[in-house]
Amino acid sequence: MRESIGAAVAELKRQGLDGAAMQALVDRLAIELVFTAHPTESKRRTLLAKLKRLGEILRQRALPEPGDLALLDPACIEREIASLWLTDRNRVARPEVTDEARTGLWFFDTTIYDTLPRLHADLARALARHYPRSGRRSAG
Repeated sequence: MRESIGAAVAELKRQGLDGAAMQALVDRLAIELVFTAHPTESKRRTLLAKLKRLGEILRQRALPEPGDLALLDPACIEREIASLWLTDRNRVARPEVTDEARTGLWFFDTTIYDTLPRLHADLARALARHYPRSGRRSAG
């Protein structure tokens, strides 16, 4: 996939970065998360949760696992879209600072804790594929 961790590691290898230089790069790697609240980008947590659920259904339909048979029912997506469509996009009252904080924490609970291990695994796979004999320590 273009603009993926694997594509970046492959490009560095293609450009001639050797195993020692890649290890030095990984050792210096630091990821800092920055959350900002911007009025034009704010969504209600209800909408965020429904969009996340719809995304999960689409992912599970693309790569079904045993036990996910209910999600293969076409009506399942229709129900989720109808629920989303019927949800008010606008808040009744202006959000308070605590609302913004709760929305920020929502991302930790629903996204970040699931995503970080996948990012780590993607990096480890890319390094193993493109630098298999470099003797690197594990990414992370």
